[in-house]
Amino acid sequence: MGGLKMEKYKHSGKIGILGIIYMLIFGIASALLFGMLYSYLIHFIPFPYINFFITLGFGIIVGVATGYGGKLGKIRNNKVMLIGGLLTGIIALYCSWVGYIFVSSGSETWLLNPASILTMAKVVAAIGPWSIFGITFKGALLYFVWIIEALIIVGTSTIVAMGHISDSIFCEKCNKWLRHKETISRLEPLKNLDVQIKQFQQGDFSSLYGLKKANSNVYTELEIQHCHLCKEQYFLAVKLIGISIDKDGKEKKKESEIVKHATISASTYNQLSKLKK
Repeated sequence: MGGLKMEKYKHSGKIGILGIIYMLIFGIASALLFGMLYSYLIHFIPFPYINFFITLGFGIIVGVATGYGGKLGKIRNNKVMLIGGLLTGIIALYCSWVGYIFVSSGSETWLLNPASILTMAKVVAAIGPWSIFGITFKGALLYFVWIIEALIIVGTSTIVAMGHISDSIFCEKCNKWLRHKETISRLEPLKNLDVQIKQFQQGDFSSLYGLKKANSNVYTELEIQHCHLCKEQYFLAVKLIGISIDKDGKEKKKESEIVKHATISASTYNQLSKLKK
């Protein structure tokens, strides 16, 4: 294998209509459902630090729902997932404003037209809805807070949705996501790391075959994914793990990924599987 080059898994870019439908249904449903809940929480909990985490949580929930729908619909395209997360994030922001105006008006006013919402926002900004430590948030200061809020909701939704499939592997032959992972841990640290990395880049993983079990705080960990149906797709991740104890006596784990989603042959998989014994 010395003359070869290491191949890595890459999404095929395939989408499918069902994937788009699932992604939007799950994302929009979560925006509608949690948008109202978010509005109530923000209105009745007047603590900026808590509100920050509520806002972050709202964006994460919408992003997770969008990503779940896309993955369920077997989307293998990071850009499409990014656009989906961006779109549902914007819808979530819109739902939060609809809910905010409804809650602030004593459950009397529903504004669904974006232009009407913008007009109401200008009125609220001129008055200032709340004060902290004697500072009334209105005008430019309030607009700044709203911009940060919008960036958190939309940005988090976008990143989380895309991340939902970025580390996943799909078997195109079997039309199935790979879910099972085999972890072979506590192997002795890699020696001559620079040399071995060059070997890995050439698709040569034979240096891993002879690794022995180690009891040290620095060790090698292998993570293997493969398709149980066709038994033709095998992927390897190689990590260097370091364990340290902080001043409070708590264990801290530092992880460095040397190889990620490298394609390996069935024979290489069989050799590495022997390390589990």
